[in-house]
Amino acid sequence: MKSLEKGLLIAAAGAVGLLGYSLLKRQSRVVDLDSYYRDKVVVVTGGASGIGKAIVQGLKFHGAKILAVDLNREALERLEDEIPEISTYAIDLAHKMAPHQLLREVVETFGHVDLVFSNAGILVAGPFLEMTDEEIERLIKVNFAMQVRMTHAFLPYFIERGAGVLAYTGSMSSYVPCSAFSLYTATKGGLNSFVAAIRRELPKRSPIQLTIIHPNVTRTNLTDRRFFDSLEAAISRNFTGSLQSAEEVASAFLKGVARGDKEVLVRPSDWLLVWAERLVPELAEKEIRKLTKLYLREHEMIFSEKMREV
Repeated sequence: MKSLEKGLLIAAAGAVGLLGYSLLKRQSRVVDLDSYYRDKVVVVTGGASGIGKAIVQGLKFHGAKILAVDLNREALERLEDEIPEISTYAIDLAHKMAPHQLLREVVETFGHVDLVFSNAGILVAGPFLEMTDEEIERLIKVNFAMQVRMTHAFLPYFIERGAGVLAYTGSMSSYVPCSAFSLYTATKGGLNSFVAAIRRELPKRSPIQLTIIHPNVTRTNLTDRRFFDSLEAAISRNFTGSLQSAEEVASAFLKGVARGDKEVLVRPSDWLLVWAERLVPELAEKEIRKLTKLYLREHEMIFSEKMREV
């Protein structure tokens, strides 16, 4: 290797080390979540299950006033049985005017709103060329267009009020594309770029905060529980690490918002994946291809079993 190339590699490694240190230092900063969230009015979309439900539970613990929003009315009723103190609202946010309707609902219920966790989303896994037109349309509509409309509804309200937080659930696939989730990756990558661009449209010292979290593979209700059990066992045999839990993601999210972070990654190791993709993309692609094969194999095995059970 030429001396110039060695020097560039050493410089890159040093830069990554300094960045990693600064990020770890920031993420380890202690914040008083009770003081931050107590009595704040918070909307959580996709709040009846998975990461959204974990966010609702964390907010309740820290004293927030919560409107949990979900398409699934029955799941919301179960959530109210578990946490009677919260308010719920069933609505399909994929409809064009639904976010504006949601804004009216929360203001009529609480008088104002302080934070929105725009968490609702869907997952369609598998090769892109095997997706149906309906799956393609629904994925774009829910994971991207709906988030844009949520922003279009709530951002003017926060600007007029002079304060507010919009917090979005993104994905690690925004930075580390996975071939088992091609269109899902595109919707989350688009959301990440959209949030960054809107942040730059606001004044430099705007009182409006935009935060996005990028979870890695997380146990949620988006697919069969047996699939996650099988996938985690396969990962433990072939890689180091484990799946993230909804509670782990929600905890990192609540802390990141309270710190005022622009972006939140759940574990320090996730930053290593981001920088591996940037600095050694060939190695990152090799590992992602291995993980994708595991994912698709476990996915096919579990859902083939389900079809036999029907």
